[in-house]
Parts: sequence; C-alpha cells; structure tokens
Amino acid sequence: MTNEANDGSMLGGRSGTIGGTSWGALLGVCPYKSPFDVWTRCMRLPEAESEPTAAMINGTRLEPIVAAVAADALKRFGVAELRSPKIETERWPAPYENFTASIDRLAFDEAGELFGPVELKTMSARR
Repeated sequence: MTNEANDGSMLGGRSGTIGGTSWGALLGVCPYKSPFDVWTRCMRLPEAESEPTAAMINGTRLEPIVAAVAADALKRFGVAELRSPKIETERWPAPYENFTASIDRLAFDEAGELFGPVELKTMSARR
C-alpha cells in the first residue's frame, strides 16, 4: 500500500479500522501480516508498498464463481438468492467504531427477506 491508501481512498473507508482480514494477523495465524502491520494501518502510518500477490488477484477473479457455488450450497438452508451489498464497508456503532465489516454478498430467502451476510473466501494453501 501507499500513503494514498492510508487516507481511506483505496480502502473503501476502512483506514484506521480493524476488519475481518486483520483478525488472522492479530491472532498470529496469518503468514502474511503481523499484529504490527495491523497497528500501523490503524494508526494511519505509512505502510510498506506491496504489489497484489497472485493469490490476491486470483481470489478477486474467482469471487463470482465462488459466489455461484455458495448460492447453490446455501439453497439447502432456504437461501434463494445472493446479492452484492449496496454499501461495501459497514462500521460498527459506538463504542466499536474502529471495527468494520466488508460484506461480500447478502443472502435472501424466497420471500425476499434478508437471511444474512455471506463471506466468500478462496484459499491458495492448506495447513
């Protein structure tokens, strides 16, 4: 990331917050980020520049396919449709305003009622 990303413009308003992607680093189970990396981002300090990895690029490319597979799998739970959310990043209410959630899809039932959020993940390796 560049300093430009730290103003929130490239992070969809998530700069200075802790989102779902940060938890792996905070818990010490992410091989790509450390708790210090999360702290640096939350404090809006300059971060080391890095290019997207092949896994990141492939994850973005595969998201529509993963969403289609998830939609088929979720039918057995009464989910009729997955839709992209209108708001990409949600902030939690006070006193947790430093926490965010980026919802990949929203699940709806046959009546068109919201069933719940859906988080899509791809993986490049197993442990």
